Formats: sequence, C-alpha cells, structure tokens
Amino acid sequence: MTPEEVYKEIEEKAIPFIKHYQSDLYIHDKNFIMQNPDIPFILFVREMGTHIITLIPAHQFPISDDIVVPYLFGKVTRQHLLREKMAIVKYFENPCSLHPRMILHYDGRRAVHEINLAAARNVVKRYQQNIQESWRKS
Repeated sequence: MTPEEVYKEIEEKAIPFIKHYQSDLYIHDKNFIMQNPDIPFILFVREMGTHIITLIPAHQFPISDDIVVPYLFGKVTRQHLLREKMAIVKYFENPCSLHPRMILHYDGRRAVHEINLAAARNVVKRYQQNIQESWRKS
C-alpha cells in the first residue's frame, strides 16, 4: 500500500469517532505515515484525538544504551523509548483511562485492520523482543 492509501483507509475508519483534536489525525498521524512508508504502527482512536505507537526499526534508535536523546521535557535512553511503547498500551488498559473507540494496526505491508487491546499488547511485546534481540546482536 502507498502511504496515501494507508492514510485514506485510516481516515475513513477513524474520523467518525474523533469528536475533538482531529488535528492529531489530520496533521501528526498523517505526517508520520507520509514520511515513514512501510513503518508499522498502532493507532488508538479516541473521541479526544488519537495516539500513535510507532514501531520503528532498531537502527532508528540511539546506537547504545549509554546515549541519551531529547524526549518530551528531558533526555532518555533507547531502553526508555522502547519501554514507553508498552506504557502507552498499559495506559489504555487502565480502567480509569478513556478507552479508545478503535485500535488500528498497520504492519507495514498489508491493509490497516482493527485489533483489540490484547492484540495491541501482543504486537508491542513481540516488537520489544525483536528490538532487544537486534540490539544484543549488534
């Protein structure tokens, strides 16, 4: 799929559920998708916008655990960046959080499909394991 096709499919599925902060989808998510073709991701669709977990390849992280990079309001290691992906899933699993109306997964090759929280957790867990294994080999 082209990035345009991926984005169009997401927009068609997600926009009916987003009541506020549609710019999350129209600007931030669209920019990621267009600038990173074939990079897998999980998109949490809520009434109050979206949240994307990008599943970038190992080589796009810092090259070692000793390197810190700017992140939000501080600096973090690649281990923190990797753990953050599961932290987002855990946030949505929390009964006190605003649960997503829809979770969309793009594996980087095929069509976008809807998944549930358990599947999102499994995708992120496998991703983390693959990244850690890649780091051990390098």
